[in-house]
Amino acid sequence: MTELLKANIDLLHVAGGEEQNSPPPGTLALSPPRKAARGRAHDYLFVSLKLLGTAGEGRTSRLAQSAAQAFFGTPGSVTAALRQAAMAVNQELVDSGLEAGLVVGALRGQNLYFSECGAGEIILVRFGVVSRMYGSKRPLGSSLAPMIQFQHLEVRPSDLIILTAADDVPWSDLSLAGLTGLALEQVSDRLVEATDRDITGLVIQVPATASVASPRSAPDLSAPSPAGLTGLDAPARSALDASDRSTEILSGSDGSPRSAPDANSGPGVGLTALETGDGSSQSSPDPPIAEGEHTVGHEHPVGQEHPAGSEHSSGRPSDAPARASTSDVEGPGRRTVAEELEDPGHDPDDFSRNIPGFGMRRIAFRLRAATKRVSRMAVEVIVRLIPGTLDPQQFDEFSPNLLAFTAAAVPILVVGLSSLIYFKHGRVEQFESYLAQAQSAVISAQIQAPGEDSRPDWLLASQWLDLAESYRTSQESLRLGSQIQLAFDELDQVIRLDFVPAVSGGFGPKANLTFVAATATDLYAYDEGTGTIWHAWATGRGYEIDSQFECLAGADNIPAFGRPISMVIQREPGALGTEGVVAIDGDGSLLYCAPGAEPLTGQLAAPDLGWGTIQSIEVFGNKLYVLDPVKNAVWIYDAADGLFSGSPALYFVEEVRELGTAIDLALAQDELIILYADGRIDRCRRTIENTLEGNLRIRVECESEPQFQDERAGFGPRATIPGADPLRFVYSPPPEPSLFFLDGIEGTVFHYSMRLVYQAQYPTTFEAQVSAITGAPPNDLFVAAGDQIYFAQLGR
Repeated sequence: MTELLKANIDLLHVAGGEEQNSPPPGTLALSPPRKAARGRAHDYLFVSLKLLGTAGEGRTSRLAQSAAQAFFGTPGSVTAALRQAAMAVNQELVDSGLEAGLVVGALRGQNLYFSECGAGEIILVRFGVVSRMYGSKRPLGSSLAPMIQFQHLEVRPSDLIILTAADDVPWSDLSLAGLTGLALEQVSDRLVEATDRDITGLVIQVPATASVASPRSAPDLSAPSPAGLTGLDAPARSALDASDRSTEILSGSDGSPRSAPDANSGPGVGLTALETGDGSSQSSPDPPIAEGEHTVGHEHPVGQEHPAGSEHSSGRPSDAPARASTSDVEGPGRRTVAEELEDPGHDPDDFSRNIPGFGMRRIAFRLRAATKRVSRMAVEVIVRLIPGTLDPQQFDEFSPNLLAFTAAAVPILVVGLSSLIYFKHGRVEQFESYLAQAQSAVISAQIQAPGEDSRPDWLLASQWLDLAESYRTSQESLRLGSQIQLAFDELDQVIRLDFVPAVSGGFGPKANLTFVAATATDLYAYDEGTGTIWHAWATGRGYEIDSQFECLAGADNIPAFGRPISMVIQREPGALGTEGVVAIDGDGSLLYCAPGAEPLTGQLAAPDLGWGTIQSIEVFGNKLYVLDPVKNAVWIYDAADGLFSGSPALYFVEEVRELGTAIDLALAQDELIILYADGRIDRCRRTIENTLEGNLRIRVECESEPQFQDERAGFGPRATIPGADPLRFVYSPPPEPSLFFLDGIEGTVFHYSMRLVYQAQYPTTFEAQVSAITGAPPNDLFVAAGDQIYFAQLGR
């Protein structure tokens, strides 16, 4: 007969402050279906999902079923299936504009694997000690690449495990510790009574009475599917009966399904046994994840337990009778609170749990008892060190002052010595332990197939290394950190460019550079801190500031020109007979500057509608393009002898675009590209045709909803750049035309081809916020940050 590990399952559903009889939405406990993918036949699944905001129970349940279908349909490792389940739900959430918290557990033999996304909590109560595993702060559905945390623990007798996707669990460690030894029904009742808010989840209990159950015939799996579990195969749904809140899952130590009681023998559901040819159970190899593994979002490893404040644990089996209340204790057998606490073999929770102030009295009594024990021990130590000083057999006669002094002095001495030992040796041992865990995770990642399959192990290695370096750093930890960072860079196609300062010492301590423009030999920048437009020329090793450059040199330097809004390069001959820059202020005034020439000002003729807000300009050929989102227009000015003048023409004539949130524009040959605040872009071409009547017709054709393409795993076509909040962008001309987008939050530069195919991303690590980017031939990339401009050469 094969020994079985029996786990009892109960579903929690509290709404409106009362327990509900209906199955909780988004909560599932499932056995594997008949046609499960390779590696899933021995896995039992637990799902707890909670949608954020207002959403119907039907949608919540459907998303939970999607997670189950993805899990049982994914071959390979347990973590790969858990990740696919989270990805399936995340995709539906992103498409629907929703967010959620998700906790998924998979039981294989005596091993429980978990994945957490967003809010949620996994609680382990083991012999009165409570361990909590929290979810991440970033909810599922907030991005295309969800943050998934993986946890693992080895199930032991008397374990009590609670899974919930709730963002604020109401149970304290003390109340949870008091659940040890109770029957599952009592556990659920206690949890419901201590809940003052809506909550759903699962309770998994491993009985203390070992794990032996007699194999019985398998149930009839052809029965109709229980309510709330539609969308899965009938065998998979048969693991839970909606009419019974409690469920039993039986599995052997090898994780294979076993036979269990039939439908008439109780609420448990049987699972067919799989054995080897010789009749013995097939043992599975040890899982590669160590017990208590740590992932994102925890300050301590999962295996680190936190005392719950309860000194004793009853250790009773799950089938123990219900505990007596105060009214059940009668006659002379009743004892005082002090007597109950003095008895080390008696659980104080068995006695008068409802007595007012019982908890505080218990704590006070234990503090007094501990103080007395410490005092006696201290006196005995003194007598042994100085024989004849006192009689250790009569320490009850010592003065209260002496007892109080020793009670205060000894703990201080013990804590001081312990702290000294910890800081001298304990921190080093902690560092070495965490570093070893990180090295183990790196080895596990290296033996995986190249690509996304190795990402969970690299992520785990990163978290262990972060814990290690919270104690200290070493050459080995720095080397390991570089190795992990390189692995993530390869997975995400991240290139870390070697940015160098353009000008030695920067542009001054008060400088704040907000615009930058460049050519093959010249560099221009607008300093908002001093109101200056700077020019620097290339020296071969960097750039040198041109002290003779005449342009804007302060807010009142040129009365006819105000604060610049935008600045671009004007090719030769331009307004000054040579290559230079043209800047515009909020009133449409223009300023032309070039090396070796005096600045020149001009004024654009205001449109008939007047100016709204000038956002950005671009020069292409002899035309100046002005973006005015308030007036929902792009205006075109022609140049006469390099000076832009005359009445403007509308770019959009027949079909007017909605430009209210446009923030930047660029000209790629004859194509106008407009960037919006939400990360979308428009791509339009404008042509002038002759009609049959001899008139001119202006026609503008715009691409319908341009999509950014990304071939990385987990990314697909979408209207915005994944993981970016673009602030500005720049067009880089042939021989390799490209678009570069500056992320306004992280300062990362995203590189896309003209067909909007993802090429790479270039992170920056400057102390100041990156405010502007530009490009220059042949393949230089410039970024402005604070008082400095940095440049790097792209390896195309």
